[in-house]
Amino acid sequence: MREWEKMKQTLASRRRASGLALTAVLALMLGLLSSAPASADPTGSGWREGWCKQGEGLTVVVDFGDGSERGWEARCKIGGTLASDGQATRKSALEAVGYEVTITNQMVSHIDGIGDELSPWWRFTTSQMAAGWLSEPFEVPAAATNWFQGACLSEAGCAPRVPPQFEPGSVDPGPTDPGPTDPTPTDPTTKATSKPKTNWVRKPTTKKAGTVRVTVPRVAGRPKASGKVVVVLKNGKKTKRVQAKLPAGRVKVKVQLPKVAKGNWKLVVRYKGDRSYRATKSTKTIKVKK
Repeated sequence: MREWEKMKQTLASRRRASGLALTAVLALMLGLLSSAPASADPTGSGWREGWCKQGEGLTVVVDFGDGSERGWEARCKIGGTLASDGQATRKSALEAVGYEVTITNQMVSHIDGIGDELSPWWRFTTSQMAAGWLSEPFEVPAAATNWFQGACLSEAGCAPRVPPQFEPGSVDPGPTDPGPTDPTPTDPTTKATSKPKTNWVRKPTTKKAGTVRVTVPRVAGRPKASGKVVVVLKNGKKTKRVQAKLPAGRVKVKVQLPKVAKGNWKLVVRYKGDRSYRATKSTKTIKVKK
């Protein structure tokens, strides 16, 4: 009987010891968790979602296009320091804010696995101090605070649909300037300029008609171009003329061209303009050999 009592006491002691040990482990874990600093960047990679505040870093904007559920995104690389990557900082800027980048033929072809079979390369623009997207230069400096890097998936040169900006409320307005008491309002009729660009889907020959894709690039802060384009092929007194309409809300249209004779032909593309864009034209030469 005494031995049975001793066994019971030993088992009870072991259970108490195990319970105390478990309690100590849990307390230690909770202490470590509570002491970990809170961060808006759980990955520890030095970036966060949204526009950078003025003086905070480099903002990277990726526009996946109208047909994508992701739309456009802005991310802030805190500090704005980029690594040299041989890709004019395009690759390092994207990777610095958490994007997965695929390089094909030394060009960025996919971002987070998203690309376009018709247009395999992403287009890049930059800006400084929220001054509007620029087509050049493509690279940003090593110390890129207050710069913006934009990527846009499009067949022609483009810029993200949203203009560069700092986080709302973070910009120092500077000294107050009362200015004129009755400022002249902005003229709402002012139109943007965007020259049409062409890309051959199939060049015309003496036996087969050709197809040219005409694109009127969208200007940042403006809607997509609409209206009509006229494509004219000229060779001396010979002229071939085709007219097509830009579908509403789109910026590219295929224009079927007739068969042409051998020789050098001048390709003239006229965009007739709309409410937001002036009428413009572009010219190039095509040589028909057969």
